[in-house]
Amino acid sequence: MPGLTQIAGIVEPQRAYNWEVEIVRTPVGLAASDNMKFRARGTGVPGRSFDTIDINWRWMNWKVSGRETGDKTITVRFWEGVDQMIRNALMQWATLVGDWFSGAQGDKSEVSGEIRIRLLDGKENTTRTVTLKNAMITAVDTVDVTYEASDVVEYSATIVYDYFEES
Repeated sequence: MPGLTQIAGIVEPQRAYNWEVEIVRTPVGLAASDNMKFRARGTGVPGRSFDTIDINWRWMNWKVSGRETGDKTITVRFWEGVDQMIRNALMQWATLVGDWFSGAQGDKSEVSGEIRIRLLDGKENTTRTVTLKNAMITAVDTVDVTYEASDVVEYSATIVYDYFEES
C-alpha cells in the first residue's frame, strides 16, 4: 500500500490560479475609466512563432527566421454579476472598433488600447505579467440564458493585439 507522499498531488498540491485583467489604457470616447481591473475565469498566454526562410547557395543551406506569425488573439472569459459593467465596457469598445448599424469603423490609432494580464497564484502573488500593446476588442460573444439553467453566466471577449511584453 503506497504512503501518502507517493500519491500524486499530495506532495505538491495543485495551485489555484486566478487571472487579473487590467485595462490600462482605453480608447478616447469609452465610458469606462483607465486602470479598470477584473478577475477572469480563464485566458491565454501569448506565444511566438516565426516564418523560416531557407537560403540555398552553392553547397550551403541556411534557415533564418522571418516575420513573426504567432496568433495575435486572446480570449478572456469572465463571470456575470459584478463583471456586467466590464461586459458593457467591452461591448462599447467593440462598437468603437466597428459599428455595423452605422457602418462606422474606427482608425486603429484611435480604437486601440493596452491590456495587462496578471497570473496570480493561490496566495495572490503575481507570477507572470503580460501586457498586450495596441489591443482591440473584436468580439464579445453571445451568451445563451434559459430559465432552466442554474449555472453562473460566463462571458467571453476576443482581443487582438500587435505585440506583447512579458515580465
